Amino acid sequence: MMVHLYYDPTKAAKGSENLQVEIQRLENELSAMDEPPDKKKHYDKYFFINCSKDGKLGLRGKIP
Repeated sequence: MMVHLYYDPTKAAKGSENLQVEIQRLENELSAMDEPPDKKKHYDKYFFINCSKDGKLGLRGKIP
């Protein structure tokens, strides 16, 4: 079996940039929320989400 891999650095950079834009969009959406989102929204893929005792929504990114 032979495998051929092709790497396009331009495409990889664009994909990374698109991911960062998506994460920033999700963070902005979460910051505007008063209550924790539903699990089906999949925000927990990129963020740890919790609710403090005073009712404020807290979030921390999973990706450094």
